Amino acid sequence: MYRTYKYFLESVLFTSLFLMPMISGGVTTDSQDMNDVVMQAESYLKMKYGNSADSKVRVQMPEENIDLPTCKKIEFSTPASNPGATGNIRFSAKCFSPQPWTIYLNANVSQKKIYYVNKVRLEPGQIISESDLTAKKDFPENLPFGTVNDPQQIIGKAVISTIEAGTPMIGTGLKNEYIINFGQTVKIAVGGTGFRINAEGKAMNSAALGQNVQVKMASGQIISGIARSGGFVEVLK
Repeated sequence: MYRTYKYFLESVLFTSLFLMPMISGGVTTDSQDMNDVVMQAESYLKMKYGNSADSKVRVQMPEENIDLPTCKKIEFSTPASNPGATGNIRFSAKCFSPQPWTIYLNANVSQKKIYYVNKVRLEPGQIISESDLTAKKDFPENLPFGTVNDPQQIIGKAVISTIEAGTPMIGTGLKNEYIINFGQTVKIAVGGTGFRINAEGKAMNSAALGQNVQVKMASGQIISGIARSGGFVEVLK
């Protein structure tokens, strides 16, 4: 009786040990390849933010201890509040089948920006005009800190120290050079289709080339215009 019972227990134990790997193997899935997730995420971001030489995307590898089941299709979603992303962003990667999971990834999106360099050597005190500049494009991380992207922040300003040809224009290397001073008598040029009116008034503020200037007319009326060379204020209609 004892031997029979012992034999029965040994048989059950052997059968259980034999079947356990088969049972567990039926429910275990392979781990998701995180390198594949990163590659898919980069392709998604490139399509979303411009798959061209003017954009650059780098997705950070998730934490090493993340162990997720393999996903048939991963869906990515970026913040709706940042449609034209640049810089660091955080976005989601979601799996719905065979086992749902969600993780969040970090990425850096860089877009080339227009900047300006001087065509010729500029000397101290020289007033920069549009003809002195040429536009180029590059990633912000490749440009000196303070590089100016708006030509209106360059044109009409004076050079502080010598700037060699081909140098990115930096705001700290320029200063305002007023072509109209407060209280100065200026000429008003009002242009329109088929007509032009000229008058005079007193400048209510100092202004560099292309900047806004308020002018008080003899009648007491205050008008606004754009500072031009030669003491002119252009009123656009």
